[in-house]
Amino acid sequence: MTTFAPLVNRLAERLRRREVSRLAYFHTDHFEPWRALGTAAAIGPESVQAVHDFCRAVQGVDFARRLTLFYKPYVGYALRRGDELLRAAPEDLVGFRPRTERQEHFGRQAMWEVATTTGHDIQLHIHHERFTATTRHVDPEAIAWFASPPGRGLDAARLELAIRLSREAIARETGRASERWFFVHGQWALNASDHRSCRITNEIEVLLRNGCAGDFTFPADYAHVNPRLEVPYFCRPIDEAKGYDRPEAKPEIACGNRRAANDKFFIWASPATARQCSLDYMFGPVRRHLGNVEKAALQLVEMAYVGDRRLYIKTHAHSMNAAYFQDGIPLFPHLYPATRNVLGSIFEAADRAGIAVEFPTVPEVYDVLVSAPEKPDIDLAAVYRQPREMLRAGLLKLLRPLRRPMHSG
Repeated sequence: MTTFAPLVNRLAERLRRREVSRLAYFHTDHFEPWRALGTAAAIGPESVQAVHDFCRAVQGVDFARRLTLFYKPYVGYALRRGDELLRAAPEDLVGFRPRTERQEHFGRQAMWEVATTTGHDIQLHIHHERFTATTRHVDPEAIAWFASPPGRGLDAARLELAIRLSREAIARETGRASERWFFVHGQWALNASDHRSCRITNEIEVLLRNGCAGDFTFPADYAHVNPRLEVPYFCRPIDEAKGYDRPEAKPEIACGNRRAANDKFFIWASPATARQCSLDYMFGPVRRHLGNVEKAALQLVEMAYVGDRRLYIKTHAHSMNAAYFQDGIPLFPHLYPATRNVLGSIFEAADRAGIAVEFPTVPEVYDVLVSAPEKPDIDLAAVYRQPREMLRAGLLKLLRPLRRPMHSG
């Protein structure tokens, strides 16, 4: 790391200035292994091998051994009549196909290894833009059905069925089952925040009543879906598009707020942008951003959220994207040289500054955050009452106490 010695010194000084005692790095992967690789089937030995290759490759990177994989299991669906499909209602034209023995076999072959031989955590990722009423449809029959009242009206029930089928598939494939789980939304469009991909205005209520404790979608590639609040927070489900970003949701800061965890929904948010958090170097703008190691590292530190003297750095990627496999042997995001330089510089700087580095999974991040001994006295709803042009400055002013030590230790 001698090439980056000046950067490490600068980062160490920034970390000292932020008055933190711990640095928590965690990764939320949009883990979608069931897609065609060349001429191979979407679910088959080639995809299984890709998952195994991923597990073995990242095992050699110390900061990539405990990632949180927001996994999209294979749950097929069709738009047709027929008793063999699993439907949200008998009258629904959309139904989910029961999984075949082949699909079950390859699903277990891939994900059992993840669950039993690695330290990665497995959570849920769902894309529902193709089986609910969105603008993504191109088939005339689908367009007509989802434009109809019954087609649109069953969206929430269809999502609920997809959640159940997906979680049951994960339990069979991994041997892991938990009543509490976390979510990342396909196409970033949580709670109808982008009608191209989601029009379910009560989506958070559906998630919450099915055991989902919170969402780690943000920061999103589409800035307009991001919450205006830039701290992790709890909110009430609101049956409105982008309801998580309304004062009626009664947002409360998550740090030290175990009480709100009993009946509200958690939203991960921070000042960092999607560009700063993404490791998807296959995308040109991200590759150029990571290529400027000094800028990328400094921004991750400066824009990270701090709660209870712990600095949280979150990244995300799509490690199973077919683009990583086009040239033969894949170079997964955490193995990309620029990524290793960026993150390695940060961790070396933390060590130099005497700051403990942790690599928690998403459930651990949630538990540590809400169990903090002190809850900052901040009225997040008041932020929404400020003029929009003053929102960011006002929020940063309100949150300034979070950047100071709350207690010794």
